[in-house]
Amino acid sequence: MVYFILLMLSAPRLSFALCLFCGLLAALSYVRAVRESKRRHHVENLFGKQISPEVAKKMLENDGHLERRRMNVAVMFIDIRDFTRFAVSRRPEEIIQYQNDFFRIVINTVVRYKGIVHQFLGDGCMVTFGAPLHLDNPSRNAVLASVRLLQALEEARDRGELRATRIGIGIHSGEVVTGNVGTAERQHYSITGSVVILASRIEQMNKEFDSQLLVSKEVIRSAGRQRDATCLGDVSLKGWHEPVPIFKLA
Repeated sequence: MVYFILLMLSAPRLSFALCLFCGLLAALSYVRAVRESKRRHHVENLFGKQISPEVAKKMLENDGHLERRRMNVAVMFIDIRDFTRFAVSRRPEEIIQYQNDFFRIVINTVVRYKGIVHQFLGDGCMVTFGAPLHLDNPSRNAVLASVRLLQALEEARDRGELRATRIGIGIHSGEVVTGNVGTAERQHYSITGSVVILASRIEQMNKEFDSQLLVSKEVIRSAGRQRDATCLGDVSLKGWHEPVPIFKLA
């Protein structure tokens, strides 16, 4: 307010000293604002590399806090087949290079469909659609992303950018609870609910059915992919109390 008053007074008086003072004050304010903007952007980028840009932005906007709330999401688990056999005979540098090449393709693909890599698991990852950013149809985005990912891996292999890689994908959708979990000193953005457990269990069934993309009935209904899917019937999943209808898309 003081700066505004000085600026208004400088015009009618045409005082060189007052104009110069106001100009310097404006310049300093601008430089400070630019520096603060760059610092925030830098912090957001660094933070986003450790979790995800979307989660990092949300946390910075809310002073590090993400409130718990219920959201409708699609959860995708991706697993690299025979990764242990590959890693046993490779140097650590080769393993890391392969992981970087693989996850770069995964990230670039899921981001196109507004997915977020929630957690890296060494030989795979967990991807979410619809949290913390709302999506109208998370299941559809997840299915489109998974189909495109399978194509992208084949294209990378044909170009010689990635060794032949076979993966397993499992997708389930439904309501989860999202938000920070932990203490004041250490927190983690978490997505909790049976949807996460079932998505993981569905992915594991790819080995049994020699498939690459399995989804639940809820995903098929929401995504509208009935014509493309093959029903594998009600399948007993490890640790689950009742058989679950599973559909094969690839």
